[in-house]
Amino acid sequence: MPGVAPMTAADPRTEFADLMCAWCADCRVFVRDLFGVTPTAQQEAILLAVDSRGRVAVKSGHGVGKTAVEAWLVLRQTLCYPNSRCPCTAPAGPQLEAVLWPEIAKWRAAMPPRWRSLVEITDRGVRCAQAPDAQFAVARTARRDQPEALQGFHAAGPALLWICEEASGIDETLWPVIVGSLSSPANRILLATNPTRSTGFVYDCFGRNRDQWATLTLSSEDSPLGGKEYAAQVARQFGRDSQVYRVRVLGEFPTADADTLIPLWAVAAAQAAERPGAAWPADCARIAGLDVARFGDDRTALVIRQGGRVTHVSAWSGADTSQTAARCLAAWRDGDYDQIAVDATGGLGAGVADQLRQAGVPAHDANVSG
Repeated sequence: MPGVAPMTAADPRTEFADLMCAWCADCRVFVRDLFGVTPTAQQEAILLAVDSRGRVAVKSGHGVGKTAVEAWLVLRQTLCYPNSRCPCTAPAGPQLEAVLWPEIAKWRAAMPPRWRSLVEITDRGVRCAQAPDAQFAVARTARRDQPEALQGFHAAGPALLWICEEASGIDETLWPVIVGSLSSPANRILLATNPTRSTGFVYDCFGRNRDQWATLTLSSEDSPLGGKEYAAQVARQFGRDSQVYRVRVLGEFPTADADTLIPLWAVAAAQAAERPGAAWPADCARIAGLDVARFGDDRTALVIRQGGRVTHVSAWSGADTSQTAARCLAAWRDGDYDQIAVDATGGLGAGVADQLRQAGVPAHDANVSG
């Protein structure tokens, strides 16, 4: 095939051509043969969908092993498919460089030496040593201001596999570029995500466009890979009826609650956003914000930011205004913040702000409802 390095007698791909054909037909066989592990039922479901359907959307909780599945698919694509490309993308670079690429390196290290020698890994690339310019995977951050980074893969031929990590966070303007490259029926794509937003392209894959996709919903509760422990932790911290449990454990889209000010997808996008450290000097003032509750189910919340970075978040319940003021005063005396803005809406926070000012704290009233 043009552009592909010729195989030699020393190349295991020649000696085991039939075996590699079996690996291309069923990634579960590839995983068992090369890594000596058996995928979980949830992982098998993803691998079978990729091999049989091609267009796969997976929403899941944490701890179900989907990053391992992505690594297996990248390694199989790079090793077994002549003249292939495997673009891997995510809303932020660290999701690829700090999560997916180390997972790929871990599984490459588990390969038998003769196969491991055929796979080369760099910071943002995975290549077949026998055909480095023809068979490779590459990490590309999905940036709205740089759509060209995701272009050019449509001409790669029939062996194209997209891996889209945290797909719910990918900007909507980039999906036509990604999906538009799937010009051949043999091209494949895997979208994997925690379903943080109930609108947009990924949401539609499970809704009005579900006839075009194989869709899977995987719960942490059903995973033997640590998901159950994670589910128990989230249940203790947020409750089983919380939106966090629904999204991060059950793998379900969040519901649209009337009392939600900031939707979960916006929080996830803010967490993933890349901010240059130089943009926030170390000598920026530390500004605290306080939302005061009293008794009942509501909680008082204290957040401290320095420049554009949140450095502290805490919440507590069951404290009266004097106890809350004492706690904030202690934090100020410990040097945790330089000034504080207190939500005075409804008057409850105004009393806390008054007590803090009397103690010498630079405290300001804030009318959040305005």
